[in-house]
Amino acid sequence: MYVLKFGGSSVANANNIKIVADILLAYPSKPIVVVVSALGGITDQLLLTGDKAACGDESYRELLSSVELRHLDTARQLLPVTNQSASLSKVKQYCNEIEDLCEGIFRLQELSDRTKDKLVSYGELLSSQLLTAYLQTQNAQAEWLDSRQLIKTDSRFGNAHVLEGITHTLIEARVPKDKNNIYVAPGFIASNSHDFTTTLGRGGSDYTAAIFAAVLANVRSGDHIVSVRHPYTWAQRMFDNLLPRFQVETTYVDGRCVENFQTASRENTRVIYLESPVCWT
Repeated sequence: MYVLKFGGSSVANANNIKIVADILLAYPSKPIVVVVSALGGITDQLLLTGDKAACGDESYRELLSSVELRHLDTARQLLPVTNQSASLSKVKQYCNEIEDLCEGIFRLQELSDRTKDKLVSYGELLSSQLLTAYLQTQNAQAEWLDSRQLIKTDSRFGNAHVLEGITHTLIEARVPKDKNNIYVAPGFIASNSHDFTTTLGRGGSDYTAAIFAAVLANVRSGDHIVSVRHPYTWAQRMFDNLLPRFQVETTYVDGRCVENFQTASRENTRVIYLESPVCWT
């Protein structure tokens, strides 16, 4: 089982998404869970759209149109014409939902933390669906995972805390380890006990990847992890603060050379944690 995370710059456009897909398809063994951020800059654009709508500034509609156009253009550049219909419909569906949400924000001139989480979640939903669709055109056994159904949190919208027990159970039940599949999951997003969308804080996509890695590797007391040096904030916090409580040790290596991971691995190594762009991928 491999768990990989790709940030916004890695999936910023159709060409970059194809590069990510090539990396995934080249892996000698599977299954793979790949966690992706929104297309580069989209999260900030969605936040600005919400802020403008809350201020009664009708220019939010122009921002929203540019978000939709960027994803439609990416889908058209990424997918063969014969495979575009379903993805274009999905992009339109999500963008219509964003439009309805922003219309409500505009009319109320109010943007709560709960609504903001719902709004920004669409960036990861869109990017992960596009990557999944492209992998499927390459004859990969690719399957989309809805992180909101797998990662459960409290209701601290904007910076939710993960409920470890139920999250562990849901991920283990949903992601089989005996299939040669590529599972694509949107980073950053989760949901609370009422199924309202929550987010794990800015930079939360790396936290999402760390959660999948810890659960799917069945990390237990005495196990060992090898990670790229200087992972993103939430992954580092999990490795440095949470897992040591369970006597799980993490070794950090320079991710630009695959031999470093081989050298650092031990008999009790259960997870090799990679992040783009700080590893050889």
